[in-house]
Amino acid sequence: KEKVIKKEHKIAIIISTYNQEELLEKNISSIMSKNRGRNYKIYLIDDASKNNIGKKIGKKFPSINIIINGENLGFSKSNNFGIQIAKKEYNPDWFLIYNDDCEIIEDNWLNKFIEAANGFPGVGIFGCKLIYPDGSIQWGAKGNKNYFFKKNGAMEIDKEFSQTQETSEIIGACMLIKKEVIDEIKGFDEKFSPFYGEESDLCFRAKKKGFKILYIGGLKLIHHRNKSISKISKEKVWFIKKR
Repeated sequence: KEKVIKKEHKIAIIISTYNQEELLEKNISSIMSKNRGRNYKIYLIDDASKNNIGKKIGKKFPSINIIINGENLGFSKSNNFGIQIAKKEYNPDWFLIYNDDCEIIEDNWLNKFIEAANGFPGVGIFGCKLIYPDGSIQWGAKGNKNYFFKKNGAMEIDKEFSQTQETSEIIGACMLIKKEVIDEIKGFDEKFSPFYGEESDLCFRAKKKGFKILYIGGLKLIHHRNKSISKISKEKVWFIKKR
């Protein structure tokens, strides 16, 4: 019989950063050390950070793609910019929207994520478990706040967030998105600027187009929560919340 060669999925990892020198190197190092395959490319969008952070990262990691903006575009615009560049240069099957304050701690994490996602053909956006550096659990998704699940016919609370289940939206720190979703809804709505609300809107529009949203509880990564947001002034954060 003729041998069937399994198609290797291509993943574009989009990282938007603004003055995040503290954790960015650890972020990228964890991607490259824990995922040794050749099926991904990293696109780092530096939103006019101080101290030439993008250039420094480019010298230390010459294989990644660095885009340096002349101003701080904000989360939606910056990620959309990276998505469009990746589509033209790489034509990926998947987009991983990935915060600059995340850290991968599991070997072969990216391929495990793709393999799990491939088991759910009707789903367009995926998330995973987010934890703090001390191992305590953050929200990885919204919609099923207490994460009820059925066990032997009874409803129980999954306090460890270990159950894979459909949800209403995924936290923007780590979103695995099929190319078909990006093609259909054209990425993030740039009215949400500089941040807050964009991932909720993205999931809402994806569901309107018939895509499901899934939280995968068997995978986890560290999210140094609010380390990126803390780089933006409190005045801007208050402005976004009021709007």
